[in-house]
Amino acid sequence: RDIDFSDDYAFLANSMSGIRVISIADPSSASIVHTISTPRSVLALAIDGDRLYATAGSSDGDIYVVDISDPLSASITDTISTNYDSMHGIAASNGYAYVTGFYRFDILDVDPPSDAYIVYEDNQHGTMPYEYYDTLELLNGFAIPFKSSPILYNVDPPEDAFLYGGVAHSPSDDMDILNNLFFCSGFKLQIYSIN
Repeated sequence: RDIDFSDDYAFLANSMSGIRVISIADPSSASIVHTISTPRSVLALAIDGDRLYATAGSSDGDIYVVDISDPLSASITDTISTNYDSMHGIAASNGYAYVTGFYRFDILDVDPPSDAYIVYEDNQHGTMPYEYYDTLELLNGFAIPFKSSPILYNVDPPEDAFLYGGVAHSPSDDMDILNNLFFCSGFKLQIYSIN
Protein backbone atom coordinates (compact mmCIF):
# COMPACT_ATOMS: atom_id res chain seq x y z
CA ARG A 1 0.00 0.00 0.00
CA ASP A 2 1.02 3.58 -0.65
CA ILE A 3 -0.39 6.92 0.44
CA ASP A 4 -0.14 10.58 -0.63
CA PHE A 5 -1.86 13.78 0.47
CA SER A 6 -3.60 16.79 -1.05
CA ASP A 7 -5.18 19.48 1.11
CA ASP A 8 -7.55 17.80 3.60
CA TYR A 9 -7.48 14.41 1.87
CA ALA A 10 -5.33 11.30 1.93
CA PHE A 11 -5.28 9.01 -1.11
CA LEU A 12 -4.55 5.36 -0.34
CA ALA A 13 -3.50 2.76 -2.92
CA ASN A 14 -5.61 -0.16 -1.76
CA SER A 15 -4.49 -2.94 -4.11
CA MET A 16 -7.50 -4.66 -5.73
CA SER A 17 -9.90 -2.28 -3.97
CA GLY A 18 -8.74 0.70 -6.05
CA ILE A 19 -7.87 4.04 -4.47
CA ARG A 20 -9.50 5.20 -1.24
CA VAL A 21 -10.07 8.91 -0.65
CA ILE A 22 -9.98 9.68 3.07
CA SER A 23 -11.04 12.97 4.64
CA ILE A 24 -8.41 14.00 7.20
CA ALA A 25 -9.72 17.52 7.91
CA ASP A 26 -10.28 16.27 11.46
CA PRO A 27 -7.72 13.48 11.95
CA SER A 28 -9.56 12.21 15.04
CA SER A 29 -12.53 11.32 12.84
CA ALA A 30 -10.88 10.47 9.51
CA SER A 31 -13.22 8.61 7.18
CA ILE A 32 -13.36 7.15 3.68
CA VAL A 33 -15.40 9.58 1.55
CA HIS A 34 -14.87 8.12 -1.93
CA THR A 35 -13.43 5.08 -3.69
CA ILE A 36 -11.86 5.34 -7.15
CA SER A 37 -12.37 2.08 -9.03
CA THR A 38 -9.40 0.87 -11.07
CA PRO A 39 -9.24 -1.87 -13.73
CA ARG A 40 -6.30 -3.56 -11.97
CA SER A 41 -4.70 -3.49 -8.55
CA VAL A 42 -2.85 -0.32 -7.52
CA LEU A 43 0.53 -0.64 -5.78
CA ALA A 44 1.73 2.95 -5.64
CA LEU A 45 0.54 6.47 -6.29
CA ALA A 46 1.82 10.03 -6.42
CA ILE A 47 0.17 13.44 -6.63
CA ASP A 48 1.28 16.35 -8.81
CA GLY A 49 -1.13 19.29 -8.60
CA ASP A 50 -4.67 18.19 -9.50
CA ARG A 51 -3.47 14.88 -10.94
CA LEU A 52 -2.84 11.61 -9.18
CA TYR A 53 -0.74 8.96 -10.94
CA ALA A 54 -1.26 5.33 -9.87
CA THR A 55 0.74 2.29 -10.98
CA ALA A 56 -1.06 -0.87 -12.01
CA GLY A 57 0.47 -3.86 -10.26
CA SER A 58 0.03 -6.21 -13.17
CA SER A 59 1.68 -7.36 -16.37
CA ASP A 60 0.16 -4.57 -18.46
CA GLY A 61 2.25 -1.83 -16.80
CA ASP A 62 -0.34 0.92 -17.00
CA ILE A 63 -0.30 4.23 -15.14
CA TYR A 64 -3.77 5.49 -14.26
CA VAL A 65 -4.22 9.26 -14.32
CA VAL A 66 -6.86 10.55 -11.88
CA ASP A 67 -8.34 14.05 -11.77
CA ILE A 68 -8.45 14.95 -8.06
CA SER A 69 -9.54 18.60 -8.43
CA ASP A 70 -12.74 17.46 -6.65
CA PRO A 71 -11.66 14.56 -4.40
CA LEU A 72 -15.28 13.53 -3.75
CA SER A 73 -15.83 12.75 -7.44
CA ALA A 74 -12.26 11.86 -8.47
CA SER A 75 -12.04 9.40 -11.37
CA ILE A 76 -9.62 8.02 -13.94
CA THR A 77 -9.32 10.42 -16.88
CA ASP A 78 -6.50 8.75 -18.80
CA THR A 79 -4.34 5.63 -18.90
CA ILE A 80 -0.67 5.75 -19.87
CA SER A 81 0.54 2.43 -21.29
CA THR A 82 4.13 1.37 -20.69
CA ASN A 83 6.16 -1.74 -21.52
CA TYR A 84 6.72 -2.64 -17.88
CA ASP A 85 6.07 -6.12 -16.55
CA SER A 86 5.04 -4.51 -13.27
CA MET A 87 5.60 -1.19 -11.54
CA HIS A 88 6.31 -0.80 -7.85
CA GLY A 89 7.19 2.82 -7.14
CA ILE A 90 6.11 6.19 -8.52
CA ALA A 91 6.79 9.85 -7.77
CA ALA A 92 5.52 12.87 -9.69
CA SER A 93 6.54 16.50 -9.93
CA ASN A 94 6.22 19.37 -12.43
CA GLY A 95 4.61 17.28 -15.18
CA TYR A 96 6.99 14.31 -14.90
CA ALA A 97 6.37 10.83 -13.51
CA TYR A 98 9.30 8.85 -12.09
CA VAL A 99 8.65 5.11 -12.12
CA THR A 100 10.41 1.95 -10.95
CA GLY A 101 9.68 -1.53 -12.22
CA PHE A 102 11.54 -4.80 -12.62
CA TYR A 103 15.19 -3.78 -13.03
CA ARG A 104 14.28 -0.36 -14.39
CA PHE A 105 13.87 3.30 -13.59
CA ASP A 106 12.13 5.58 -16.08
CA ILE A 107 11.09 9.22 -16.28
CA LEU A 108 8.04 10.11 -18.34
CA ASP A 109 6.86 13.51 -19.48
CA VAL A 110 3.16 13.23 -18.58
CA ASP A 111 1.93 16.71 -19.43
CA PRO A 112 -0.46 16.18 -21.04
CA PRO A 113 -1.08 12.51 -20.11
CA SER A 114 -2.52 11.73 -23.56
CA ASP A 115 0.90 12.51 -25.11
CA ALA A 116 3.12 10.93 -22.41
CA TYR A 117 6.54 9.75 -23.49
CA ILE A 118 9.75 8.46 -21.89
CA VAL A 119 12.51 11.06 -21.51
CA TYR A 120 14.94 8.81 -19.59
CA GLU A 121 15.21 5.07 -19.04
CA ASP A 122 17.61 2.80 -17.19
CA ASN A 123 16.74 -0.86 -17.64
CA GLN A 124 20.19 -2.32 -17.08
CA HIS A 125 20.45 -5.20 -14.66
CA GLY A 126 23.94 -4.12 -13.63
CA THR A 127 22.76 -0.67 -12.53
CA MET A 128 19.76 -1.87 -10.55
CA PRO A 129 20.97 -4.28 -7.86
CA TYR A 130 17.44 -5.44 -6.94
CA GLU A 131 14.65 -6.81 -9.13
CA TYR A 132 12.34 -4.01 -8.05
CA TYR A 133 12.18 -1.06 -5.70
CA ASP A 134 9.29 -0.67 -3.26
CA THR A 135 9.67 3.07 -2.70
CA LEU A 136 10.61 6.04 -4.85
CA GLU A 137 11.16 9.52 -3.45
CA LEU A 138 12.25 12.87 -4.89
CA LEU A 139 14.62 15.19 -3.00
CA ASN A 140 16.64 18.24 -4.11
CA GLY A 141 16.90 17.26 -7.78
CA PHE A 142 17.43 13.55 -7.08
CA ALA A 143 15.17 10.55 -7.55
CA ILE A 144 15.83 7.88 -4.93
CA PRO A 145 14.57 4.35 -5.64
CA PHE A 146 14.72 2.26 -2.46
CA LYS A 147 14.71 -1.40 -1.50
CA SER A 148 16.98 -2.28 1.41
CA SER A 149 19.37 0.48 0.31
CA PRO A 150 18.84 3.60 -1.82
CA ILE A 151 20.40 4.53 -5.13
CA LEU A 152 20.41 8.09 -6.45
CA TYR A 153 19.65 9.48 -9.89
CA ASN A 154 20.36 13.12 -10.64
CA VAL A 155 17.13 14.20 -12.37
CA ASP A 156 17.74 17.92 -12.73
CA PRO A 157 16.67 18.32 -15.50
CA PRO A 158 14.74 15.08 -16.13
CA GLU A 159 15.80 14.91 -19.80
CA ASP A 160 19.48 14.78 -18.75
CA ALA A 161 19.09 12.34 -15.84
CA PHE A 162 21.96 10.04 -14.90
CA LEU A 163 22.83 7.49 -12.24
CA TYR A 164 24.61 9.43 -9.51
CA GLY A 165 25.49 6.56 -7.18
CA GLY A 166 24.37 4.37 -4.34
CA VAL A 167 24.41 4.65 -0.59
CA ALA A 168 26.16 1.84 1.25
CA HIS A 169 24.68 1.20 4.68
CA SER A 170 23.06 -1.48 6.80
CA PRO A 171 20.03 -3.08 5.13
CA SER A 172 16.86 -1.14 5.86
CA ASP A 173 13.15 -1.86 5.80
CA ASP A 174 11.82 1.55 4.81
CA MET A 175 12.78 5.04 3.71
CA ASP A 176 11.09 8.43 4.04
CA ILE A 177 11.85 12.07 3.30
CA LEU A 178 11.65 15.08 5.63
CA ASN A 179 12.96 18.52 4.67
CA ASN A 180 16.40 17.98 3.08
CA LEU A 181 16.99 14.58 4.68
CA PHE A 182 16.12 11.01 3.88
CA PHE A 183 15.76 8.47 6.65
CA CYS A 184 16.39 4.72 6.35
CA SER A 185 15.08 2.48 9.10
CA GLY A 186 15.92 -1.12 9.87
CA PHE A 187 18.29 -2.42 12.49
CA LYS A 188 19.10 1.21 13.17
CA LEU A 189 17.96 4.61 11.94
CA GLN A 190 20.28 6.16 9.38
CA ILE A 191 19.91 9.77 8.23
CA TYR A 192 21.33 11.21 5.01
CA SER A 193 21.46 14.74 3.65
CA ILE A 194 21.44 15.75 0.00
CA ASN A 195 22.44 19.37 -0.54
